[in-house]
Amino acid sequence: MSFGYDVKKELLSRAPRRRDLKFCFTYGLFIMGKHFSKNGISIHTEHKEIADLYAEFIFDFVALRSNISITEHHKRNGTIIYLVDIEDSEDRMRVLNFFGYSGDELNRRILLSQVENTELASAFLAGAFLSCGSISDPRKSYHVEFVVDHMKLSQDLEYLMTQVLWQPKVIGRRGSYVLYTKDSSQIEDLMTFMGAVQSSLELMNIKIYKELRNKANRVTNCETANIDKTITAASKQIEDIQYIANTKGLSFLGESLEEVARLRWENPEISLRELGGMLSSPLTRSGVNHRLKRISAIADEMRQRQGSALRREGSSSQSAP
Repeated sequence: MSFGYDVKKELLSRAPRRRDLKFCFTYGLFIMGKHFSKNGISIHTEHKEIADLYAEFIFDFVALRSNISITEHHKRNGTIIYLVDIEDSEDRMRVLNFFGYSGDELNRRILLSQVENTELASAFLAGAFLSCGSISDPRKSYHVEFVVDHMKLSQDLEYLMTQVLWQPKVIGRRGSYVLYTKDSSQIEDLMTFMGAVQSSLELMNIKIYKELRNKANRVTNCETANIDKTITAASKQIEDIQYIANTKGLSFLGESLEEVARLRWENPEISLRELGGMLSSPLTRSGVNHRLKRISAIADEMRQRQGSALRREGSSSQSAP
C-alpha cells in the first residue's frame, strides 16, 4: 500500500467518537466532497473504508428516509472509484439543513463558527483530508495537497489552515483550486494536527534516513574528489622525480629531499600525511608538501636549462659553415 493510503487508514482508525468532534469530522468530510447542494450530495474516493464511513457517520446525525448508495466505477488503469451518493432530494435537504445550508452549490462556504477552536479544526481538517486531500510518498518527494472545486470554499480552507497551522500555497489546476505545501516540516505538523501521529513519525524517520544518505553521498563524493586530486598531484611529482633521476640521479637532491623523492616514487597512492609519517624524521603534511614543491621546482629549472642548452646547440649548428 502507498504512504498516502496508510495516512488515510490511520485517520480512519482515529475517527473521533466524541459528539462535537465527530460532527466537525463529518462536516469536513461532506463540505469538501464532490457535491454538496440540493441537487446532489456525494463523494468520490478510491478507499472503500472512506465510502463506508461517509454513509455511517451521517446516519448518526440525520434521520434519512432512504439508504445512501455506494457504487463502484472501474477505471482503465485498474483503479476502483467509489461513488457515495444521497439520492433522495428530501434527504439531501435534511443533511444540508443539519449543517446550516440552504442548498446553493455556488455559495458553498465553510461556516467557521462550526470550527471555532483548534480541537474542532483538527477534526474538520481530518475529514476534509479524507475527502479531498492527498500526500506523496516522502521517499520520492514532499508534497501534500487539498483539491477544492469552489473558489470561496478554497479561500475559507486557506484561512482556516493559516489560523491553526501555516499558510498553504494555492494554484489553479483544471478548474479546481489546489492548496498545497512541499515543506516536510509543515507536512509533519499537518499530519500530527489531524491525528495521523504514526504517519508523521514515519515521515520523520524517512526524512532522517534521506538526510543521512545524502550526507554519506556528499562525504563519498568529497573523498573521491580528494583521491583524484591526490593521484593527479602524485603523477606530476613522480614525473618530476623520474626526470631528476634520469638526468642527475636522486642523490643530486640532497639527503632530505632524496628521502622524500624515493618514498613518493615507491608509494604514489598514499596521502601527504601518510608520506610524512614514513620519513626517518616524520613531517607534517605541509612539511612534505613543501619538500615536494622544492623537488618540482628543481625539475622545472633543470628542464629550462636543458631546453636553453638545446636551443644554443641548434643555433650553433645552423651558423657553422
